[in-house]
Amino acid sequence: MSQLASISIHNPDLARNPYPLYREMHAKDLIYVDRKNKTYLIGKYNDVDKILKSSIFTTKPLMKRAEPVMGDRVLAQMEGKEHFTKRRMVLHGLTKEYFTKLYQPMITNVTKELIKPYLPLGKIDLVREFGRDYAVLVTLGILGLPTENYQEIAQWHKGIAEFITLFDQTDDQKAHSLDCSKRLISLITPIVEERRLNPGDDFISLLCDGTQEADLRMSTSEITALCLNILLAATEPADKTLAMMFKHLMDTPDIFHAVLNDRSLIREALEETLRLTSPVQLIPREASSDCVISGIKIEQGEHVFCMI
Repeated sequence: MSQLASISIHNPDLARNPYPLYREMHAKDLIYVDRKNKTYLIGKYNDVDKILKSSIFTTKPLMKRAEPVMGDRVLAQMEGKEHFTKRRMVLHGLTKEYFTKLYQPMITNVTKELIKPYLPLGKIDLVREFGRDYAVLVTLGILGLPTENYQEIAQWHKGIAEFITLFDQTDDQKAHSLDCSKRLISLITPIVEERRLNPGDDFISLLCDGTQEADLRMSTSEITALCLNILLAATEPADKTLAMMFKHLMDTPDIFHAVLNDRSLIREALEETLRLTSPVQLIPREASSDCVISGIKIEQGEHVFCMI
């Protein structure tokens, strides 16, 4: 049976460096509770696995944390046949065939263009001068969205990300995030409508596929929301993962030199980085009825954050 320990989800130390909390959680078999916000932080593997697979725990928190800035439901809110069908449509546009044929040349070009100015200098800031721009440009390229004003798009995307990820936004910050959302939705919506009329072989055209059953076809607002969802999911973690991978490699010189001399090991280094220091740390759920997790009672309507 786990033990309860009190915490405030608004504690800035939690956002700044959560790893001491994780170590204590596992060492003492704890479940953290913020009683004021009726929220539990749960990190044991079996508990998280159970919650994410249970029908008792719903994605209702996403209605408040994601839908307002996405403009419609995101894939994680869908269930059953609808989720299966629409998830399959998304994955179809991310197959190895599409990467090899369409995305790989674009990704190579983006990488070369971003690195080129720094080659004579012999050094680069991996996050500020490469990672952030790389993540946005590649994601826009995959979605087939314009890249001319990508830095402005990155700022709008940042506002959306803050709405979803920050616990303690002020009213002014929320208004800014909603304005960023409005601007991005206004940019993407007419592009989706145009691709529906004149489809190509790009990702958005795949989502507009008219061969699907009528009740499973994605509406324009759903496709726009999904584009925002992908933009968030692809860009927010990318620069963090890249930076953390290099940090881990530099902290372990033997492994760094092994990867340097055998580039086929890069995939393993990347996957181990994602396991060890995941850029996405919390997945919210809400209990639809009273239940018990590791001996701790969770009441209907209370929230849990799965600490993946």
